Amino acid sequence: IIDDPTTTSEDTALLNKLIERKAELETELAQQLNYFKEKHPIIKGLRSELNSINKKIEEERQRILTLKKKAIQYRILKREVETSKAIYESLLNRLKETRSIQNLRLTNIRVVDRATVPDKPVRPKKKMNLILALFIGLFLSTGTALFIENLDLSIKEPDEVQKYLGLPILGTIPLYKQKKDRSVHPALSILTNSHSRVLESYRAIKANLTLSNPDLSKRLLLVTSSVPNEGKSVFSVGLAGVMARAGEKVLLVDVDFRHPNLHQVFGIQRTNGLSDLLAEGVQNLHNYIKSTEIENLDLLTCGSLPPDPAELLGTKKMEEVIQDLSKRYDRIIFDAPPVLAVTDALVLSTRVDGVIIIVRFEYTHRKALQRAKEALEGVNARILGAVLNMVTPRGGGYYYYYYYHYGEKS
Repeated sequence: IIDDPTTTSEDTALLNKLIERKAELETELAQQLNYFKEKHPIIKGLRSELNSINKKIEEERQRILTLKKKAIQYRILKREVETSKAIYESLLNRLKETRSIQNLRLTNIRVVDRATVPDKPVRPKKKMNLILALFIGLFLSTGTALFIENLDLSIKEPDEVQKYLGLPILGTIPLYKQKKDRSVHPALSILTNSHSRVLESYRAIKANLTLSNPDLSKRLLLVTSSVPNEGKSVFSVGLAGVMARAGEKVLLVDVDFRHPNLHQVFGIQRTNGLSDLLAEGVQNLHNYIKSTEIENLDLLTCGSLPPDPAELLGTKKMEEVIQDLSKRYDRIIFDAPPVLAVTDALVLSTRVDGVIIIVRFEYTHRKALQRAKEALEGVNARILGAVLNMVTPRGGGYYYYYYYHYGEKS
């Protein structure tokens, strides 16, 4: 503070005296300490006076700092006033010059050409604007459609399954809407109309399985999907029903312990099923198999819900149950949970002859389907192919045309 050029000697006079007094007291204190101890009255008096001096020094410093801040603010305000005054004087001089020029009344403007009234408006150009609007609208709509199409990575064509995943398409199932008797589950009502497009689709898939896989001796099939809500359970019922009506003795097994629903399709109690069979043993296998209203089709429900279904499906007892069932039935279809949801399907896929992946139209994501395929291939499962499910007739592919017109003629 003392060395600051903005601080005058008058401002620091008292501070200098206090600092000198402090130095004298510190010197005297040091000398007295050679003769007296800390509790001596002289020492106490010196320290008390030294503390008082320090306090006054600090107060004086704060006062000087406050004065310094005010001086700085004063200089800033003074400089702003001087700048504003200079600007004002400059503007005032320009105003005087402008008034002087106006009083001279001098001009160098002359008329080169007289303006004429146009016979039609120059703007807006309606035809040009209409053409531009048409092209811009067409471009934007096309670009927006292509952008949205690129964002939507769901499966919309059978060729996409083969193109992106290399899986053969076993067939396509049109979207089915139940209209009449709602007391019957939709999965069973599909089998009641022998000339429906949906039933023809199941027959075509059955034929593809038989012709493309003649080496399936045991004919153990596992139906799964990549994610939930793709219609795998309804497909399992439809495929089992078509095979049963063709004269094969078929067993439908519900191994979806997370969300079992085959017992609801047939109106049968879920209890006393597969998990209970594995807990008791394979001696009384016939006590757990339930008959259905479809000839040659039996059902094995999931039974009680176990705490760890994947571990249950991988036990030796499960292998024994499959071997025993293979001797009793021509075809066994397992309705398994989605591959990406739990590991149950992966565990069971190694014990069947083939896996069918259900792909829902405009719902299943390509990456999800790719991950499901890689997971199944990782356990050396045999993937027979994919089925495109819930196909709507508004599409433009060849399979839409076939199902739509063939169903109407029938």
